[in-house]
Amino acid sequence: MFRETNSATCGGGGISPTSGAAIWIADYMLQGVNPDNLRLYFHQGSIGNCAYCWWGTSNLFAPYYGAYLVTSASSGISNISALDDWSTSLAAYALYTENCNTPEKVVLINTDCYPNTTTTGRPSQTFDLSGLGDDCKSVKVKQLTAPFATSQQQLGQTPTLGGVSFDNTTCNAFGQESFKYADVSEGSAKVEVWSSEVVIVYTS
Repeated sequence: MFRETNSATCGGGGISPTSGAAIWIADYMLQGVNPDNLRLYFHQGSIGNCAYCWWGTSNLFAPYYGAYLVTSASSGISNISALDDWSTSLAAYALYTENCNTPEKVVLINTDCYPNTTTTGRPSQTFDLSGLGDDCKSVKVKQLTAPFATSQQQLGQTPTLGGVSFDNTTCNAFGQESFKYADVSEGSAKVEVWSSEVVIVYTS
């Protein structure tokens, strides 16, 4: 177990509770979980006086979405393998079930910052996925997004994960779950990921 870890900014107000921090949490968790370290303990400070906590006295904070995404993506998974060399702002992780050589899911992350001060459209990056099998015709994509990397749920800038958000008071999910789809041709697919977003690609 990796003990008492959390935000990269050590609780920086205006940074730790943002949608960008949710993306960081997702990437950090997928890097940190491996056969030698199966658990991460995310320290929570004093509720109501803690910028890096995932919830407060009356609000849920954006990093919760990053943790929820990884928990959802890793359900039933026995192995996680990084597909990139961590040298760019893009990341990709293949998630495998036991005794299976083809990934059950792939998590794609675009950490390019899209702040609320921008005056241009939201850029994107295209990931090329191969080895999906000749029988695969399309893949299902679930998107974690928010208006900006700087969005904060407690300020009304609520993220969504596949169209679903979480209630501030109860943490219950609400909204209609939705997916996007990418065509597969000869075992390959192109998946677009916008700046400051994460997607789960379901390959089966």
